[in-house]
Amino acid sequence: MKTSTINSFSICLLGAEQAFRGRLSTLHYLFFCLLLSAGSFFISGPAVAGVKCGEILVTDELGGTNQLGALIAVDSTTGQRRVVSDFGDSAQGALSIGGTLRSVAVGPHSKIYVSDLFSGDPAFGGGAIFRVGPVTGKRVVVSNFSQGNIDGPIDSGLAIDLKGNLFVNVNDSDAPFLFALVKVNPNTDVRTLILDPEVNREGRVIMDLARLNSGKILTYTIGTSGPDIGPKIISVHPVTGKERVVSDFANPLQGPDMSDKDDPMRELNTGIVQDGTHSIIVAAGAYEPPNYLLRINLITGRRIVLTDFGDANKGSLGFFISGVAIDNNGKVLAIAHDIATGGALLFRVDPVSGQRSLLSDFGNPAQGVLGSAVGPRYMAVMPKCKP
Repeated sequence: MKTSTINSFSICLLGAEQAFRGRLSTLHYLFFCLLLSAGSFFISGPAVAGVKCGEILVTDELGGTNQLGALIAVDSTTGQRRVVSDFGDSAQGALSIGGTLRSVAVGPHSKIYVSDLFSGDPAFGGGAIFRVGPVTGKRVVVSNFSQGNIDGPIDSGLAIDLKGNLFVNVNDSDAPFLFALVKVNPNTDVRTLILDPEVNREGRVIMDLARLNSGKILTYTIGTSGPDIGPKIISVHPVTGKERVVSDFANPLQGPDMSDKDDPMRELNTGIVQDGTHSIIVAAGAYEPPNYLLRINLITGRRIVLTDFGDANKGSLGFFISGVAIDNNGKVLAIAHDIATGGALLFRVDPVSGQRSLLSDFGNPAQGVLGSAVGPRYMAVMPKCKP
């Protein structure tokens, strides 16, 4: 894989990056820009370090100093927010280029990692993986994907195995829509190719990753052309790379048909997390309805709607769902956007009834540091406190 370049960089970088990848129409790109120009909120003020057990970590791509990004901690009870690491503050370590923070994951010994699309060295040549200190919020780059034997932009999705190895989703921009699944040892930066993007994978976009309790890696994959068009959940063996389709969203026998032959990239933002021995929660939805959280059986691939963000009977409405997680009480967490304002909202969802409650409104100053309207996207949960 070769390094990539991008032709423009502006305050609308988030929308520009999505358009660059063919995921965003001109109308939707303008939506991003209008949100920003209308006075979207951005994180300000010093970072307050010291992540607590049970807190929810959220990446905000447009937060932090000079809108270079921030890692936010959200209290799982009150929804209060504070900055853990300001990616625009050089005193806390290496900087992001802005608008490019991706996923966050917590590994063994509560080590925190954040992936970034284009902030390798040199910038725009490839992505970077940061390790963030849970006490100080200070950052170090553990893998620079602008250099090395496997390189390129790191897109959404970050998973960690029990040994602390990271799994990331790397995009080969020289061959659009060719995505590699790569394992990274964060201590040595040794990278191993698990899925080769050059082998029978043209037109398949990896939207998110999750590690199963079994050790296999789940990919939320969207086929953009050919016979595999549409979304699928695919499990990947972390050593052999052998794949198995868990659920095909175009198969109505497995549940709601979420495929769109005319616009296969409609599922613009996604999230995936295991919520039980044999089931996962998947976010499916973008600008237009439906916007669902789905529960999927890992054995049968059967999909059921846990909650429809267009159903007011289940709670506040939302669209453009992104990251999902499970809190330490077994409740589902999801980030969606307010129908009226477009602002980012963090919801808690009952895993049985699908009832939604608003945990944190990133535009509400009473709940702490403010987030950008479109920046908060992915999250992870710190482990429970030890007795």
